[in-house]
Amino acid sequence: MRWVIWLLMIFAAATLAALFGVENQYSVVFYMKENSYQISFNFFVIAAILILVAGYLLARLLANLLNLPSATRRWRDLRRERHGNTELNEAILQYLAGRYSRTVKSANKAIKAYEKNRSRREKIDGTVEFGVVAHLMAAAGANRLKDKETYTEQMNLALKLAEKSRLSDAPDGVRLQQAQWLIENREPQAARAAIGKLDPGVARRIATLQMQLKIDRMEGAPLAALHTARMLIKHKAYEPQKAEQIISDLASQVLDSATDLPQLKDLWEKLDAKERKLPAVIAHAAWKYAQYHDAATACSLIATCWSDINTLPENIRTPLLITLDLAMSGADESWLKRIEQTHNQAPEDPMLTYLAGRVCEQHQILGRAQMLLDQIVRNEQLSAALRQRALLALAKMAEDSNETEKAAAYYKEAALLFNA
Repeated sequence: MRWVIWLLMIFAAATLAALFGVENQYSVVFYMKENSYQISFNFFVIAAILILVAGYLLARLLANLLNLPSATRRWRDLRRERHGNTELNEAILQYLAGRYSRTVKSANKAIKAYEKNRSRREKIDGTVEFGVVAHLMAAAGANRLKDKETYTEQMNLALKLAEKSRLSDAPDGVRLQQAQWLIENREPQAARAAIGKLDPGVARRIATLQMQLKIDRMEGAPLAALHTARMLIKHKAYEPQKAEQIISDLASQVLDSATDLPQLKDLWEKLDAKERKLPAVIAHAAWKYAQYHDAATACSLIATCWSDINTLPENIRTPLLITLDLAMSGADESWLKRIEQTHNQAPEDPMLTYLAGRVCEQHQILGRAQMLLDQIVRNEQLSAALRQRALLALAKMAEDSNETEKAAAYYKEAALLFNA
């Protein structure tokens, strides 16, 4: 395209050179009443061009003079806008640097610049959004300074101004930030009220649900927190391993809220089928059932994950084995084979050896029980707690066999291990 323009300019220059570079015999005559004036055609063309240029420049000068007041106002508005932007940027940086008093001061200066710059075009030119951010920064600094009055005032102004914004997400953004600060200030009820004012679509967003989860936990509502966590996992807010840990923790808290056996059973049924299959949840539920003396249910729960007992993480495996020991009275004859098979897979595991002895004792296989428990008692490298458990089991067996002296010796040896 450029070469076409240059070509036209060359043609125009050639035409002008041909017009003025040679002697021109033409002339222009002006008749005014009885007089006439004759000038050369070349002079006429040059004079016409100069008059047009001068007229154009004069018109531009006159227009600029007439627009001078409005141009001055625009320049002042632009200067105030730049000043406001500078103050707002300083407020943000000072907040990040932990200078909260200076944050409030800079934000207030930005707000003043905003108030001076408000116009009928504020819904179009972004002035409203600037004011919302300025009020939010003032509220943020006041919140950190625990200035409740200033914080409330600035937050209300930000909310009121956000309703005028051309951005539909502005009010929701302000309310979400308000809820976040209320959570940090340990005000769960006020935070829940702020979230309750959001549109249903916004309330289902991951950021909102994460706040809701914090509020549920803060209020000590594990069942509600578990419901919120399920929604977050549905939205894929967590990696699978992290999601399983969160669900396990919350499900355990739900079970901990039970005050009796019927309530425990009711809460267990409220868990999802997938949640009831998690080993960590099973271990906690079995322990709770054992606490409420429902040994049979505890053993049946442990049986659901017993096939993987040797591959489970130690923080889950150990509580399961200890719970099985506490609920041994509910272990039926199937546990004899189950524990024996597991013990054969890991014969060096002292806890499995102990449980094998305990289940043999439970089903009156006393000779094998004596042998297995003696292995635990005589191994001084094992923990004192496990050896105490074995000694107490041996003492009970001796009492059941009316061997009083032998039982007393076992009790004495177990008592000495308390100081070990």
